[in-house]
Amino acid sequence: MAFANLPEFTARQILTAALLNQIITALQGFSTQTADISWPLTAGGNIDMDSQYTIVNMQTLWNITNADEYASLDAAVTAVEATSGGCLFIPPHTTIDGSTGITIDSSNFWIVGCGPTSIIDLSSGTGPLIDTAASLSNVGLMNLQLKNSGATASADAVVFRRTTGARLINVLFTSFLGDSVYFTNDGTAGNSCADAVLQGVEFAGGGTNGIHLRADDLDGCFMDNILSKSALATAISLVPVAASNGIIRDIQMGPNVRVESPAGIGVNILGGAAAADDKWSRISLNGVKVVEPTGDGFNIGEDNLILRNVSMIGCTVDTPGVDAFVVNAQRGQVSNCWSLGSTTKTGLDLVDSVDVSVTNNDLRNFITGIDCSSLPAASSCRVKDNDVRDYVTTAIARPAASVAADTVFSSNTGDFGMSTGNAKIRQDGTGATAETTTTLETYTIPAHTLRKEGDGLHIRAFWRNASGDRAGEMLVHVDAILASTLTLPLGLLGFSDVLVIVNNVGVTGASNTSYSYVSETNGANNAQMGNAAITVDWRADVDITFKVTIAGGTANDAISLQTFLIEGIGGDFGAV
Repeated sequence: MAFANLPEFTARQILTAALLNQIITALQGFSTQTADISWPLTAGGNIDMDSQYTIVNMQTLWNITNADEYASLDAAVTAVEATSGGCLFIPPHTTIDGSTGITIDSSNFWIVGCGPTSIIDLSSGTGPLIDTAASLSNVGLMNLQLKNSGATASADAVVFRRTTGARLINVLFTSFLGDSVYFTNDGTAGNSCADAVLQGVEFAGGGTNGIHLRADDLDGCFMDNILSKSALATAISLVPVAASNGIIRDIQMGPNVRVESPAGIGVNILGGAAAADDKWSRISLNGVKVVEPTGDGFNIGEDNLILRNVSMIGCTVDTPGVDAFVVNAQRGQVSNCWSLGSTTKTGLDLVDSVDVSVTNNDLRNFITGIDCSSLPAASSCRVKDNDVRDYVTTAIARPAASVAADTVFSSNTGDFGMSTGNAKIRQDGTGATAETTTTLETYTIPAHTLRKEGDGLHIRAFWRNASGDRAGEMLVHVDAILASTLTLPLGLLGFSDVLVIVNNVGVTGASNTSYSYVSETNGANNAQMGNAAITVDWRADVDITFKVTIAGGTANDAISLQTFLIEGIGGDFGAV
């Protein structure tokens, strides 16, 4: 049996309201031969093409279910699951009561709205608002607001249990008193949540029992454009449930992740044991910002909970309540991070890290800029080109002597030392009179700065005697032991040049045992030059102090050190 009065169509002809109405008329006259038609459209309401060209009072279109046309949220979920998955649609300007909570039992299930006016409200009850059965895949929420207007203090928003491919896209979480998002293995080892994606997610407020984003077993997660505001606990916490029962791996956070004013740690990501393992590895944070946390800004591994392969690039902490950055990692990098901190806290604590490169970070105004004091033997960390100025007690806390040969400190602004090249320091003023010896400059080289044979210092001093050609001397002392005495006729301008070369490095014995030098005079009233080459046995595990002393030759001589230049040879010198 054929249809009567069906319109005829040409290729790519537009389906107008008039043509659609002709089809409807033909269908209304067709009642018995249903086998002649394959009709994928199931409309529970009316197709009204005469007014606004919209579908009204619709329950299901293809595999899209309208939650607003069901008696309860649970009933709408059941309708979606009857087709083994699909899309539950929340219309705009619609609030769906979710006080009884729902459990998603089917894979390939999405709840989709039209933005923050599409709301599911946990108005009462104990939550969670949206729970999932174990071991589902492809479960997602998009373009929604999930809201708590009256649930208990422990009510969670969304719980993913061993879910693969969870997606949260453009979702607003408001005032949940439990965890807003929780990824869990549900107590079963070897069943991680995996391959999650969070994009355009905002967390606002919450309760003292809640964490905005929490995971105890998560193997793969990409996070971008995330905003956490005013968490009343740690904002983001990815912590394995136990050493043998939880994975935190392949976590990529940023760019454009911002955590504001958490009442705890900003970002907390930990390993599961003191020994590094691939189960807790490949953690990447790029452009993540934490503002005014009451705890640490970032806690990326901690004592006995080390991570492996950590990368932190361009992360910032504004006004940390405790330390700005805590990193405990086996292999990784911390670079281009910034914090202007508290004078009672630490900028970066490397804990027990091994083989971590710390470069180009700006960590000023802390009691300790960078704390390396707990690094283990054979740490092989590299701490270079960081700015640790305005510290209160210590610019960079060095490790124990056993780490001396394996840890590199170089060109850190605010830390003692010098870059590869000249670092100029000027001191003007009168010096000794009446042959009284006066020390004009004193410097301390921290332990582990000169670390191998051939490292050294090139010391050059310019000094002036305003009284003309006078006898006098310049002395360079190394660790309070006379290393070089240069006796020169003092001209209008004097110049002394001392080269200190390390002959042997050890951790026991005297600070230096031998030296040699030569001196040269170029004539009165001209630039005077003295040359000294000093070889020393250098203790790598202790600070070494050297000083420059000038003694006047005649009463009332005005001898002053004009410019003092030092250059590091090899070694691990930071910029002055």
